[in-house]
Amino acid sequence: MSKETDGIWVPFRDGVFLCKEVKLFEEVRNLFQRSGQPLPPDKENYLHQAFTNHKPSGLPAGYEVLNFGKNKTVVFRKVDGAVNVTHLCAGFTKVRAALSAFLRSHPQVRVVEQIRGNTRAQGTYIALADIDIICDRFKFENPKDQILSMIHATPSGEPLSDLCEATAKNDYGVGNCTPPNATATASGSESVRILEALEG
Repeated sequence: MSKETDGIWVPFRDGVFLCKEVKLFEEVRNLFQRSGQPLPPDKENYLHQAFTNHKPSGLPAGYEVLNFGKNKTVVFRKVDGAVNVTHLCAGFTKVRAALSAFLRSHPQVRVVEQIRGNTRAQGTYIALADIDIICDRFKFENPKDQILSMIHATPSGEPLSDLCEATAKNDYGVGNCTPPNATATASGSESVRILEALEG
């Protein structure tokens, strides 16, 4: 690392690894490709290897981080698997705007929580049972199976996959993976207003 008059410089390889770890790589990919140097393989990213099992600070109790796919992370609630879709959109500003419109036109996709503030958990959470809809629509890699394997069971001991199937067919909301006695959730249109306020 060297300190120049216009900022801090790191070697090319370290810069690639760092950008991947902080989820900026897609935004600066063209800059790296213009260097004429080959991109180092992901398997050599010592930053990712060092922090794979590290639990990030700033997560409230009951929230977990899943590292999946190619340098992707997503926060989810361990009790019911509600997924932070804001994290799935990381690095894709246009997709975040499209997600707002999609939630507005698809109220069956249940927003179960909004977390505001400067924490790792900040974002819009949807029911785990609805993650397929979002991932199919926006061509995201789907973390559902990995989240289910991390959860294993609800506090009552009922397998979460059974809970998702049962609640998807009841009066508590199509695809809602939240138990019937859970707190009320925002509708698709309400969540869009919240998202727009956060982005504006």
